[in-house]
Amino acid sequence: MARFRLPAAGGGSSTDMAWQRFNLADVTTEISNTGLNAVSQDTSTGIWTVSIDTGDTKKLGSGAAWAFNLSTLWAWDDLQWAAVAIEKCGGSNIASSEMYLFAGICPQANATFSTSSAVGFMQDGSNVDNIDVGVFHGYAASANPSYSAAQAGLKGVFGGFHVGPGNKMLNATASSVSAFGDPSTWLYTKRATGTVAITGDDSDFGFFLAAGRNNSSAGTSTLEFRAHYLVSGKNADFFPDNDG
Repeated sequence: MARFRLPAAGGGSSTDMAWQRFNLADVTTEISNTGLNAVSQDTSTGIWTVSIDTGDTKKLGSGAAWAFNLSTLWAWDDLQWAAVAIEKCGGSNIASSEMYLFAGICPQANATFSTSSAVGFMQDGSNVDNIDVGVFHGYAASANPSYSAAQAGLKGVFGGFHVGPGNKMLNATASSVSAFGDPSTWLYTKRATGTVAITGDDSDFGFFLAAGRNNSSAGTSTLEFRAHYLVSGKNADFFPDNDG
């Protein structure tokens, strides 16, 4: 069976459609570092460790945020669907910190960070295993994510984003993954919809990670996680132009 391959932006060599790891070494822009105490990544396991010592950074990008520009691999005209997956691996002082982590897609993966779509989670309640599933779809500078009620026993979140005709971001859907059972159980789904115009050009397209806290609790909160992204695209062999 033929492998599904993506054309690179500008007609260059193709790239396999596969899960890619968010790596600290691949950050192209530090969008914001408000409240950021420290950030590191174990390159062998892929686990990030992010420490936040300032609260009340509810809006994505108002805390710590990092951009990953992918313009050399994919263009908006090729993109139909993208996905992210986040695995919570541990942490300290996060039980009632309301610390959040989101992964998303944005037309301008740079310091402006004006439009985005994202999925993630927030620590909720006194139990370290309780997290809220969150989604965001719209303009990062003017709104907060929408959260579920606290969900018990979750180990991560998977989410997808759809891009429609005319290069419009249409929705973000997040599903939470149980920490119990084999196979894992999908426990909760949360969705945000709306037609969001993509105003950035292809040279700015990319993904981002955002972390922060929703309260101003004392001390430093540290979250450990792994995150991955996946993009689909238009393939000339499977979706030929209507040229007769």
